[in-house]
Amino acid sequence: MLITLEVAAFVVTAVLAILWIRDPSGNYEPWTVLCGAGGMAIEIFRRFRGHHESDTTPKPSAREKLIEQETVHDQISRRDALREGLGDIIPEIQAAMNFGRNVEDRQAYLAKISEYHKRLEMMRPLFEGHVDVQTALTRIGNLGGTAAAGMEMQIEFFEAFEKDVAVLKVALGELNDDLGQ
Repeated sequence: MLITLEVAAFVVTAVLAILWIRDPSGNYEPWTVLCGAGGMAIEIFRRFRGHHESDTTPKPSAREKLIEQETVHDQISRRDALREGLGDIIPEIQAAMNFGRNVEDRQAYLAKISEYHKRLEMMRPLFEGHVDVQTALTRIGNLGGTAAAGMEMQIEFFEAFEKDVAVLKVALGELNDDLGQ
């Protein structure tokens, strides 16, 4: 609708300009100025209307922005913790499950695996409300302790370990999706 008015104002102004060139003594100035002013008024109206519409879009309050920032920060913390766990801690625990019985310095090995277990347990509060992730973290840590103590690992332990690692990988994938990375 507005573009039609602008085009009409331009066409009328162009016609008046041609008439004015052909007959310079004619009184075309007021009409040319009127069409030019009309085109400018339409443009001002369009800009004001666009600006006004964007002002009606609800903007998040400072509290909502803070909550969103905290949520993103929490998600990043959980994601980074899972990355650390899956990248560093869990492979060490898996090695303990595979080779823990063959370790010579049992005390040092137990201390190392115990430290990994503590790190996994420290991740648990990050996943409040995610019982499956919390349970997986605890079970993986416990399996590491069991293996480091030199106890024989049964096939069920390895199966449970793989399931728990899968739970953590799914949680990491969901966090990556939520964060858009």
